Amino acid sequence: HYNVSVQRGDEYISIHYITDEEAALTGSKEGQATLQVEEINYLKNEQAFNYSISYYFQKELSIYFHVSNYLH
Repeated sequence: HYNVSVQRGDEYISIHYITDEEAALTGSKEGQATLQVEEINYLKNEQAFNYSISYYFQKELSIYFHVSNYLH
């Protein structure tokens, strides 16, 4: 629909400790450990077009990643 061709994506997974401001916004405790996923997606011309940071607060968490690029 938008004629966007994705080449690749980079994901950085780390532990993040909640700051006092983040705790107030999320109802969590300051210093609580959360899973942080930082993602950058690139077009075929290597231009970055998407950047995001996601935090996961679940005590029991299971994550599955499957990334593929079908080149023609």
